[in-house]
Amino acid sequence: LDPARWHAELGGDFESSGGAKRTVLDVRNHYESAVGTFAGATPLGTETFKDTYPRLAAALKDAPKDEPVYMFCTGGIRCVKAGSYVKQKLGFPDVRRLRGGVVNYTRHLEDEDKAAEAASRFRGVNYVFDDRVGEAVTEPS
Repeated sequence: LDPARWHAELGGDFESSGGAKRTVLDVRNHYESAVGTFAGATPLGTETFKDTYPRLAAALKDAPKDEPVYMFCTGGIRCVKAGSYVKQKLGFPDVRRLRGGVVNYTRHLEDEDKAAEAASRFRGVNYVFDDRVGEAVTEPS
């Protein structure tokens, strides 16, 4: 999903209009999720990406296969791989990824001239893999 659609579909707490909890997975490593995430998302708690596949299976064990699975990561690459696994190996036909990850979501808010603190569904710091290490999106929660 492009960031605008992600923002609109999921709302601030990932609740659907019927009140059912949405399945939203944070596909980043535990140290990334610890400093910032989308409200209501389930972190996989991985140390490295190689831990992702068994954690996805565990996180989706009781999820209904006829409902969408939302996932996000820092820049979108890990979600491409994780999304393919969820579709092909775990049998979930409707996997929705945040295109470009949290980095692109933050850019979208800036492009729309939205104050991140008020508008962002992501809370805290987006851990990035460059000299910055972290990019503040909102005040830490």
